[in-house]
Amino acid sequence: MRIDRSYLGNQNTYAENNPKCIVVHNTDNFAAGADARAHARAQHDGNFQNISAHYYVDDGDTAYQAAPHSRGCWHVGINYGGKNLFQQYGNKNSIGVEMCVQAGYNYEKAFENTAALVREIMRETGIPLERVYRHYDICSKYCPSQIMNRGDWDRMKRMIGSGAGSTGTGTAGSGTGKTYAPGIYQVQTAALNIRQAPDADSRIAGTIRDQGSYTVTEIQNTSWGRLLSGAGWVNCHTAYCRYAGPAKEKSAETAKSSGNTVAEDGIWGENLTRRLQELFGTPQDGKISNQLAVNRKFCDGITAAEWDSTPKGGSALVKEMQKWASAGMDGYIGPQTILAWQKKLGTPIDGTVSGPSAMVKKLQKWCNQK
Repeated sequence: MRIDRSYLGNQNTYAENNPKCIVVHNTDNFAAGADARAHARAQHDGNFQNISAHYYVDDGDTAYQAAPHSRGCWHVGINYGGKNLFQQYGNKNSIGVEMCVQAGYNYEKAFENTAALVREIMRETGIPLERVYRHYDICSKYCPSQIMNRGDWDRMKRMIGSGAGSTGTGTAGSGTGKTYAPGIYQVQTAALNIRQAPDADSRIAGTIRDQGSYTVTEIQNTSWGRLLSGAGWVNCHTAYCRYAGPAKEKSAETAKSSGNTVAEDGIWGENLTRRLQELFGTPQDGKISNQLAVNRKFCDGITAAEWDSTPKGGSALVKEMQKWASAGMDGYIGPQTILAWQKKLGTPIDGTVSGPSAMVKKLQKWCNQK
């Protein structure tokens, strides 16, 4: 299934999404020309109000992605009552797929294309077949109406499942989306989530917001790669990344971390934390403990932090690093502490740790020189 992303945007979306399920809809727009491209373009151009979806698909050979998975879409709506999954799933933890039903459309072809698209999304995200739902299952709205009118939902699930386990024989980064290998991947999307474990259900630990190249040391669950820095796992699927070749084993920045060497990729993960704990003489567990959740928005590039809404004294490592940078020693990473570290390391001063971060790269380099 070809997916066109030329209309990808943030219009009518939420700032955050942690996809745990896929929700299938029918547009119920029977007007002439109301196909997938028309809907994606309308969403992209801001012509929808309080409605949006991640994907639009019809009876043609191309589906359109209109919103990134990292953004929540306005597709679930209100709870119509009855027995449903509304308390479990909604706009901020799902991916919305709209099957278009424009005048004169070929139902069977659109049906098959929807199954193929959902199967591709499952492969990209790791969402299993049992968490592919009708809109009706979530909030009791009669949708996808055209599929339900025909009693076709069970057939849809069977069609999706019939190819969900295929593996193919493509090579890493070849564009087949089938087989992936450790190596260097260049990010191709504006926001690539870093997760604690190799699946879409795992907690988001950080976000890569540049289009830089990152070394992946192992692959699990088809396309999930572990970052060399120990920051976590990213989805290396061709929808998000381009395979740039194997890592250079003798390079300090791309070789698998061992001993006292840390990857200089600008993401503050477990490996950098352990090295800093060693250098600053604090307990070595690879975690930045007891950090205030209110500061998380300043720390996109830090994946080793443990966030909590209740103050618990902060981190011993952070206190030592605050002392090192002549900052207030409260143990919490906030804008003032980040500013002090940026000043100490001679990097641009903005009070945030982006993903990746120039400050973190400098800190990683500093560690490797010790």
